[in-house]
Amino acid sequence: MKGMFCPECGSTKGPFIKGLCKNCFQRKQRIIQLPKRIKVESCKSCNRVRVGGKWTEQTEEVLKDSLSKKVKIKEMQKPVFSIELEPLNEKTLATIIAKGEIDGAEIEASAQTMLVSGGGQCDDCMKINSNYFEATIQIRFAKKPSEARKHALLQEMQGIIQPMVEKDLKARIINVVNQGNGFDVVFASHRAAQRIVKFFESETDQKSTRSFSVVGMEKTGKEKKRFTYCLRF
Repeated sequence: MKGMFCPECGSTKGPFIKGLCKNCFQRKQRIIQLPKRIKVESCKSCNRVRVGGKWTEQTEEVLKDSLSKKVKIKEMQKPVFSIELEPLNEKTLATIIAKGEIDGAEIEASAQTMLVSGGGQCDDCMKINSNYFEATIQIRFAKKPSEARKHALLQEMQGIIQPMVEKDLKARIINVVNQGNGFDVVFASHRAAQRIVKFFESETDQKSTRSFSVVGMEKTGKEKKRFTYCLRF
């Protein structure tokens, strides 16, 4: 507007925003508002992060999505912003760049924050590290097996449950105990053990035996059981 000038620097060059030239407005106004440090709750055992009350795999997209919910853009109409992450030792430097309009003038603003991982343990790792388990599969052979045979069978079992492990850490094999004529495979998840047993029953015509013991009560009052299966080869 003719005759206007910036009271901060004296510039007569527009556009003017809230009575200031564009440069002074951007310098004085904190358009992007977020803390200088943001603590990210992470599991020290599996490196997953807690987002929205749920533990999930720590990826760049997950961190960006979590951070975007904490960013506040002041006065900018229809802001579009991007986030760049730069790992720095155990911390991550996040740079946020926002573009939009204020009083009809195009504005670009940036801000930085440090993402700091906080030590802790997710529920799954806490259970596993406290020797929690729900099921054991006893693998028994008619004759003493070679180490190669045992290794091949164990690898096959791991392959069967891998899709489950990608969604639930408790589904993984947490211990293998060698026995004279086979080995015992221990699971934190009963569902994982069930999948393996059902696979061998359907694919190899193996028959399993099952037993269980009651080891406590759930908060709901339901009995907490520990299962043992036996597969013979």
